[in-house]
Amino acid sequence: MEYDRTGNRYDVFAADPENRIISGGDNSFDGDYYKARWAETGVIEADCLLCHMPQYKIDARNRQIALLNFKWAATAGAGIAEIKGSVKKGEKPIIQYRMDAFDAAGHLNVPMIKEVPTENCLSCHRETDWKKKGTSYSHRFDVHLRAGVKCTECHSAGSSASDSRINSFEDHNFAKGDDPGGLVRDDLDNTMTTCADCHAGGLHNSPIMKHAIFKDRNILANHLDSIACQTCHIPFKAVKAAHVQDSVAFDSLPRVPSKLKKIWSFYGPDVKPWNYYGEGNLTKKSGKPLFLYRPQLRWYKKKLYPVANLYSIWFGLKTPGRPGLDQVYMQDIYDMWTHVKDYPLLGCIKDDNEDGFHEINRPEEIDAAIKSMTSYLNRKGSLKNRQVVLVNGPEAYLSSQEKYTLESQPYEYSPYGSVFKLSHDIAPAGAALGAGGCTDCHSKKASFFTRPYMVKPFDTKGFMVKTPAYTVLQYSDDDLEELQMERK
Repeated sequence: MEYDRTGNRYDVFAADPENRIISGGDNSFDGDYYKARWAETGVIEADCLLCHMPQYKIDARNRQIALLNFKWAATAGAGIAEIKGSVKKGEKPIIQYRMDAFDAAGHLNVPMIKEVPTENCLSCHRETDWKKKGTSYSHRFDVHLRAGVKCTECHSAGSSASDSRINSFEDHNFAKGDDPGGLVRDDLDNTMTTCADCHAGGLHNSPIMKHAIFKDRNILANHLDSIACQTCHIPFKAVKAAHVQDSVAFDSLPRVPSKLKKIWSFYGPDVKPWNYYGEGNLTKKSGKPLFLYRPQLRWYKKKLYPVANLYSIWFGLKTPGRPGLDQVYMQDIYDMWTHVKDYPLLGCIKDDNEDGFHEINRPEEIDAAIKSMTSYLNRKGSLKNRQVVLVNGPEAYLSSQEKYTLESQPYEYSPYGSVFKLSHDIAPAGAALGAGGCTDCHSKKASFFTRPYMVKPFDTKGFMVKTPAYTVLQYSDDDLEELQMERK
């Protein structure tokens, strides 16, 4: 929101006549300047007060961004002025400062603190993380929040950090973990405080883990080498997250704020329909949907972690001789479905399982979707030499009779679907797996290795395709027999 991909500041570059940037214009379909109005909106710079000011007014900041008053958003968030006018309406904003926000010399005089309040972090992360990961950030479900641990104790920054990669005051980077679904600043992976730093090393005066069930310390070490602490200490999730996202079959739902977002159909952990955007529009912060379920486990870098992995279904575009797939624009999918009379083949797409959402799962439905999208893009003149494919998790269909498998990592449904390691909502020792002994996992009565995992949301009749957990975790039947032997 400040610099383009070549390092130019958006507003300065757009305002220079030599660059021939037309405000609100196509601008050669440059992704940095297409339809943008940078010269009027200004840019969104780093805002120190967003983190370091108690009672920062995040809603006021967001209102200014929605009005395209980017340049003035931080001023409104700090609460030091009233902003009148809207770039979105073609007006030039006027600032009316609060004089009591400045001292006699004209210096800004607002409360600032060094250690960032947890609430300031959650003003951005609370909503996005419950939707992506089912994270509650509540005292009820997280032992760390209940104990008063602050975000900055694990996600330290600057001189407060122990890792040499981020403890420079000037750089002001934040400690981060290593998430398989994220590619931002991978050079800073695993700079944050770990479970072992606190519970083996005693950092922050934390209780030292005992794990009394492991009389043989070598067995404990073997477990810790191959199983992440979160695997046992996040035995369940309590907040619903999206587990399937389908943008191929259209289902019109109430309260979805954007017309283009109406093409997305979401399903929860039980693979039942969920009005994701509509419900989210009603429950921004405190009303997260309570939904108890056990997260799936996946291997990541030779260690077992609980994850929130998304199964995605979408229209792709395959270009001969080029790797990967492009994605059909949301606008094009919306236009096709809202002009369904022009594409009569879509009429065969039914709600086979009668759950209220249409699913494209039968051969004739797959062909109808691909042919209709191909016809639409040909009419528009934008298909060119590309071929429409229907991506269903790990498979790309060229037709119902021709498909290929996308190469994926063990933790992925597909290389195009999001995957998030789960690290919050930590259960206390007494509620973790193993609190009842080894047989919590190592027993034929335990479902740790045998409970069903979804591998595909719909078969040809619209019902979920499942497989036992141990097969997804790449264990053989002989391995399972060994793993289910009771330990003492």
